[in-house]
Amino acid sequence: MKNIITTIILFFSFSCSAQYGKEFDNGDNYLNNNLNKFVGTWKYSDANQSLTIILKKENIKLPIENDVRADAIIGFHKFVKNDNIIEDNTMYSNTNYSDKKGSIFDFGDDNNQETIEPSFYNLSKNKYVDVKIQYVDATHIKIISIKNTPGLKLKPFDPAIIYPQNIILTKQ
Repeated sequence: MKNIITTIILFFSFSCSAQYGKEFDNGDNYLNNNLNKFVGTWKYSDANQSLTIILKKENIKLPIENDVRADAIIGFHKFVKNDNIIEDNTMYSNTNYSDKKGSIFDFGDDNNQETIEPSFYNLSKNKYVDVKIQYVDATHIKIISIKNTPGLKLKPFDPAIIYPQNIILTKQ
């Protein structure tokens, strides 16, 4: 029995590898020009609903010890269904990240320059959802998918996704 436990411990010791975070030097500034193509006011509408998102790029200070900055997408949204405003924080689109009024956030991914995967704060359900947005062309982006964020969900939790998916938004 002791040998079995020792073997299991050794197996897991060799199978696991530590995850090392990126080393940040004081004064580093990580720029991401790929985010520029997502910046703007984008709108989708059909007979029953509309979704407007405002995305802007901001160079923000990271919440770590060193003075490190990075480009990020900051966004705001308005969702209307059957002529009723369900959610709207677009009135704060002239604020900065530090004001904490945005509902959309992402750093982007250097390895995938055609999509961003921001966290999207669902104001009416008090939860975050993960959104995958694909760049189509200079005047169109596509919301490919919207999913609840993974992890433990405390009650009361509503798993419903209220936003339309698989839609094309047009730059305004």
